[in-house]
Amino acid sequence: MPQTEMPMYYYVISIILGLFTLVCMWFIFRKAGRPGWASLIPIYNTVVLCQIAGYSGWYVLLLLIPIIDIIFSFLIYLGLAARFGRGTLFGIGLFFLSPIFLAIMAFNKNIQYEYAVAPSTSTTTPSFSPREYYEKKAAAPAQASTSAEVKPSPGAVPRAFTSAPLPPPPTLSQKVDEMAAQDCFTLANEMETKGEKEKAIEHYTKAIRLNSRHTAAYFKRGILLMELNCKPAAIADFRRVVEFADHPELADIAKGHLTSLGK
Repeated sequence: MPQTEMPMYYYVISIILGLFTLVCMWFIFRKAGRPGWASLIPIYNTVVLCQIAGYSGWYVLLLLIPIIDIIFSFLIYLGLAARFGRGTLFGIGLFFLSPIFLAIMAFNKNIQYEYAVAPSTSTTTPSFSPREYYEKKAAAPAQASTSAEVKPSPGAVPRAFTSAPLPPPPTLSQKVDEMAAQDCFTLANEMETKGEKEKAIEHYTKAIRLNSRHTAAYFKRGILLMELNCKPAAIADFRRVVEFADHPELADIAKGHLTSLGK
C-alpha cells in the first residue's frame, strides 16, 4: 500500500512547538541559575535538566534504556515541579502537557527556583531587621489556606506569619517531596548559620509544606520565632514537635520551651 504523506501543517506545528519549548527551557534554565544557552545543546541540556530536578547528571544514561526512559522522564518532571515549589499534579502536567506547563513555569513570575543560593559577596554577617521583615510580610496579601495572623506579645512587631495547616495523619507521600523537604531544611540551616533568619524561616516553612511531619523543621523554626518574640507561633511549632517527635529527648526539649513560654 502506498504510504500517506503527512500534511504540511503537521510539520509546521511540530516546528513551532519545538521552538516554543526551547524558549521555555531557556527561561527555566535561567531561573534555576544555569546559563540559558545550555538548553540549546543536545544531551548536555538533558544533563543540566537532571541536575535542576535534583538528580545527578549521570542519570541521563537511564534515558537510553527502553521503558526505563519513560519512568525516569516522569520522575524528572516530578522533581522539576518540586524544585520550583509546585506539587505532584503540576509534575504530571509537565509530563503529559509539556508545552503548556513549561510555559507556565517559565513565564509565571510567582514560580521561582527554590534551591539556588547566591554566593556571598561579603565576609561579614548580613544585618537582620525584624521590623522591615515583619512590615513586608504584613503588607503581602494573606493566603487563606496557609496563613494565620499572629498577635505577638507586647513589645513585639506585628507580622503575618506563614504557617502550614494542621497536618493530617501520616500518609504515603511522594519520595520526591520528601527529598525536596530535606533540601529545604538543609538550605534553611545554611541561612540560619549565616544569620539570615528571615530566609531560614521561609525555607523551614517550605520544608514543612512538603513534609507536614518534619519535626526538626518545626523545632528549628520554633526556636527562631521564640528568639524574635513571636510567642504564639513558636508555641504552635513546639506543640507539633511534641505531637510528632519520634525522639523523646527532642519532645522533652520542646516541652521545656513551652514551659518557658508559659504554656
